Amino acid sequence: MIINLKSFSITNYDNKLSDNVKFLEEIKKDEEISKNLEDVPDSLERSIGLSNLRLNISYLVKQDENIVGLIRLAKKNSNKHDISVDIAIRPHLRKKGYGTILLKEICDYIFKNSTLIEKIKLDINGSNRNGAKCAKSADFNLEGYVEFSENNRHLLYSKHK
Repeated sequence: MIINLKSFSITNYDNKLSDNVKFLEEIKKDEEISKNLEDVPDSLERSIGLSNLRLNISYLVKQDENIVGLIRLAKKNSNKHDISVDIAIRPHLRKKGYGTILLKEICDYIFKNSTLIEKIKLDINGSNRNGAKCAKSADFNLEGYVEFSENNRHLLYSKHK
């Protein structure tokens, strides 16, 4: 186990555990995840055997040993005081508050355990209404948006220490 939060644990993917393999197959077929976090399967497999949390690698999120979803922390710009968080919750658990609780708890953990990080950022696909609602419920503020094309807008949220 890598991190214990209040409600969840964040841990490595293990290709020897059937529930881990089943989850990986499930997220490969999930349109929301593949549309918004296309490199997650490879990123999840890179966590095998790691003993500490690293950037740009996805990890499993568990509650009582049941896989709830995944999380990835990343540096997406050169500002050493910012970090980006990506989360994905299993389809049958969406709209039940898991994402909001996970975001609040990981923010608390990061701000408490890092003297460097002052801002946590979310980049949410404009079509992901549940993601935007989750960000607002977790006390993130909308900073703006980036328009990649007519049908591809990303909402930029942040939360400060």
